Amino acid sequence: MDKMKKKLALLLVSPLLFTSLTACQVEKSVLTYGTYLETNINQLEKISNFDLYWRAETFKETFILATYQSEYSEDCLCWSTFQNVITNYINTYHEKVYLFDTSNEDIALKNYQIDGYKDSTPALYIFKGKKQLAKFTYKKDGDKAIFNDTTAEAMYTRVHKVINKPVIYEVDDAFLDKSLKEKDQSVTLFVRAGCSDCLYALPNVLIPYINKHNINKEIWYFDLQNYYDLAKKEDASEEEKAQYPAIKNKYELSENSNQTYGYLEGVVPTIQYREKGVLKDAAVCFNDVVSEKEDGSFYISNSFYTEERIPNLKYYNGKPLKDMVIQGGLKTPTGYCYWNQDDAIKVHQPIFEAFLNYYL
Repeated sequence: MDKMKKKLALLLVSPLLFTSLTACQVEKSVLTYGTYLETNINQLEKISNFDLYWRAETFKETFILATYQSEYSEDCLCWSTFQNVITNYINTYHEKVYLFDTSNEDIALKNYQIDGYKDSTPALYIFKGKKQLAKFTYKKDGDKAIFNDTTAEAMYTRVHKVINKPVIYEVDDAFLDKSLKEKDQSVTLFVRAGCSDCLYALPNVLIPYINKHNINKEIWYFDLQNYYDLAKKEDASEEEKAQYPAIKNKYELSENSNQTYGYLEGVVPTIQYREKGVLKDAAVCFNDVVSEKEDGSFYISNSFYTEERIPNLKYYNGKPLKDMVIQGGLKTPTGYCYWNQDDAIKVHQPIFEAFLNYYL
């Protein structure tokens, strides 16, 4: 009888044990950015206090941060060794790592609970937004392999106990030249680091989407800012001025290069789906042309989402945005009409996410 009671008790308790165990399993965060761009020890990306704030609190990225103290680290071989580890980590595992000098950054150290060593000690942190997910330090014996194993295997193993690999991978023209035709299916996002629409869409649409969904495919991320800056500088040559429109035409962002999936002279953010390099679909966030009617109301006089284009968009079968009367229309002192982003996103986010749902 006692044996029967024990078996019954075990059967009753087992589901509770299973529930508590599964409840303790915390889903790992997705690292926001990877990179397919090769780097070396002299090209490692150093970020400022402002950049750190931007990534942590505005964009709410999940990111890896390596810290050092310039006053002490410059001549320290342990920091040089760790820089080699980081370089190999980026080139081998294609994940972004940012460097941060803690010297004279007391406010940042306090806000993000970063140690401000008064010596050459390197450290490694993982953040999800402002929240610190993990800290590794050279001062701790159990962490030393992270900083000394130049294959970067130890770093990868420890980091990936906390986070999963990225979905968004930084690329350039050379990478796309080689890879687009080789890839059966590819998704590429074109942005500019200085574009206000991109700066709004990334933290409000794309990054939250990636954090909420289990995605096994990659998004290649091509920043066109260098081409734009070259074309806009005061003493730009005609050749330099031509590079920005040329790169947009090359990737069929403009209507001149692709009547079906290009828009205006090429705009960002634009995301494209290709098969073996052939453009099959695209989505554009924001970038509607806004005009004012005689009665003072605002409407969309041109948009990527026209009655003619929508039949070619596999992910979208909604109404055209062109000719739609809008709320949130505004005007600059010079008379330029535009759509307030907080209002425009209510229309564009579901469309952009429909593309992501369809192709990711």
